[in-house]
Amino acid sequence: MQSDQTYDVVVIGGGTSGSSVVIQLIRAAAKKACKLKICMLEPRELLCAGVAYSTTKPYHLLNVPAISMGIEEEAPDAFYQWISNQNLPFSPNDFVPRFLYQSYVMDTLYSVTKEHRVTKEHSVTKEHSVTKEHGDLISFNSLTDSVTSVQRYQSSLYLLGTESGFSLVAKSIVLALGNSPKGTEHKLSGNKKIDSNSWISPWDSETISSLARKGSNIAIIGTGLTAVDTVLSLEAEGFTGEYTLISRKGLLPHKHVASTTLKEPTTSYSVPEALIKELTSSQSLRNKVRLIRQEIKGKNWRQVLDALRHHIPAIWQSLTSSDRKLFLNKLRAYWEVHRHRIPPSSHKTIKNLQLEGRLKILRGTVKDCDVVEDSQEMYINIANKSYPLGPFTACIDCRGLWSNLHTCDSPLLRSMAEQRLLFYDSLGLGILTDDFGLLTYPSGKIIPRIYTLGSLRRGAIFESTSVRTIRYQAAIITQSILKQLQSDNDGSNSTYNSLQNEEVRGSDFSSRLIS
Repeated sequence: MQSDQTYDVVVIGGGTSGSSVVIQLIRAAAKKACKLKICMLEPRELLCAGVAYSTTKPYHLLNVPAISMGIEEEAPDAFYQWISNQNLPFSPNDFVPRFLYQSYVMDTLYSVTKEHRVTKEHSVTKEHSVTKEHGDLISFNSLTDSVTSVQRYQSSLYLLGTESGFSLVAKSIVLALGNSPKGTEHKLSGNKKIDSNSWISPWDSETISSLARKGSNIAIIGTGLTAVDTVLSLEAEGFTGEYTLISRKGLLPHKHVASTTLKEPTTSYSVPEALIKELTSSQSLRNKVRLIRQEIKGKNWRQVLDALRHHIPAIWQSLTSSDRKLFLNKLRAYWEVHRHRIPPSSHKTIKNLQLEGRLKILRGTVKDCDVVEDSQEMYINIANKSYPLGPFTACIDCRGLWSNLHTCDSPLLRSMAEQRLLFYDSLGLGILTDDFGLLTYPSGKIIPRIYTLGSLRRGAIFESTSVRTIRYQAAIITQSILKQLQSDNDGSNSTYNSLQNEEVRGSDFSSRLIS
């Protein structure tokens, strides 16, 4: 394995969460005149996008109004300010196309590096160094590659191995893996091998486009946000056939109510302190659900649930392990369709398709499927049903995140687990961390200088994928890393030695931003 440079921080993942960490690190380090060397690794060519914002389709909309989607904790309205500066015809409460958010994050990262005059080094590593007043202190490098292994190196460093065969050394690591497309490759309840030509990922845009032209009856596993996006994609591509959506509960997301048409009182709502105290106490899940239902009576349920979001981590942590399992098995689907709502326009499209008879929803657990030989047709077997569903042209798997990380096949996570550098929570929802996002042992003792944010913290706080949550977590990680670096510098004036530069298969930072 070839060896590369040593970095203060290596951010694994160049999507929304990784970009938020890098943006806030650069700003904070420049403000404090702190020496900082960052590397971000992302397997895809395009930075700042992630799965959710990689779409280029105008009908894929944000599920949250633009006004609250800023990528930095200190500027929550920055996304809408960016929209205004672009002279785009949207109001603060509009649900705008997701590709605009991708462009905004790109522009923000580009701007923060330009603000501190990040320039391109003509070296094999494609490194970019700040050359303003702190130009000798801060540098940023982005590489197109996947990290496949992490192990301890010397006394307080980590050695990272990549898919392309070179290594990096890090003082601190941030796991910013986001919502990986691999998260939809769940095992079915049966053990039959699935024909990949018929079993399609919702993020395979080329296949979706082809299917829209050739398909006649499409099965979709899942009825949540991803399933809605998939139907919108197929409709926009000209699909005229029928949809069969299958999920355990058969529930569609509720819709947001646009502020211009909201009939309920628009007065603000805050959760009573007495209710918060009860919801975060040791009471049973059953009692807590009853309390929430009582609170909603006579009120706008959307406002109540939105106000509760700030207290979800404490409520989740107050539940026993058995109550968490009960929630996941019995109540999670109901919670998610109320909490994670869709824009009114998307909701209208789905309802119209139902009225036309082109979209139907079935309750059931998919066991496996049968593909007819010498045919493009397939049949889907549902648990507890004696007959298969079909025929279908194809099946699109829209079940979202891994439900159990213990069965995840990520080489990186598997490597770190084997090295005892990460531990999953008992339910496999996420990785054990402390309140700062530092990984911990089961005993609660921290694993030094390895952080995570976003979906990998679901085990600790349950809801951990919204932009609001991610930017806050990124800000906390930024403060912790800079504090640790300052402590390192105070303890010794000597700097650590970088390893000898060798060939790095990376890509140019500026070109990745604007491509």
